[in-house]
Amino acid sequence: MKQEEWVGKVVELLEHASHYYPVATAGWRGIVKDTKVDDEGFAMVYIEWDRDHWLYSSGQADGWTYPAHFEVVGEFTVKDIVNEAMERRAQEDPAEDGEPPEVSEMDAVPEAEGTGSTDDSKREHLSAVFESAVAEARDSEGFVLIWVDEREIRPGLTIHVPSRVAIAASVESADLLEVQIMEMAQELFAKAMRQRMEDRDGR
Repeated sequence: MKQEEWVGKVVELLEHASHYYPVATAGWRGIVKDTKVDDEGFAMVYIEWDRDHWLYSSGQADGWTYPAHFEVVGEFTVKDIVNEAMERRAQEDPAEDGEPPEVSEMDAVPEAEGTGSTDDSKREHLSAVFESAVAEARDSEGFVLIWVDEREIRPGLTIHVPSRVAIAASVESADLLEVQIMEMAQELFAKAMRQRMEDRDGR
């Protein structure tokens, strides 16, 4: 199987490789979120462990490892990937003091009429947005999905971890996606710099 074909696959840890992992045991399942080649030229995959699988127990971090440690047992569809991200976003904890979480302009969730923002209204809005994304991506030549998780690594210490899934059917499609990502990054950087200059100049 080609390296890029691993992305989106549901994999299971093999018995002969389980001793490489401090906590994970044979049969643990995960999803391949990305691939790369290490400094020695070996193919690697980024595994996100399935925390809903019956064998899972806390303590084994997601991370880069070798595809030879796993066998493919299924595949995430585009809809699965988007629904997973939607569920994570919908389950985010509200900010303290009852205030809605701060979001960017591109991320804004509309307020529910008359009663302010509610979990149900956010879920419905996110569901509509992501269902539309699924419909657009299903027959496309490629897509990129990026999201940020808030994870508590120990009591009182929370970190934000970015994740992404990038799939393209051709080199041309991959190049176009990369150009779009670069343009978005440039726009966000320019916006941040303008805001920094305005704050510094008091305008």
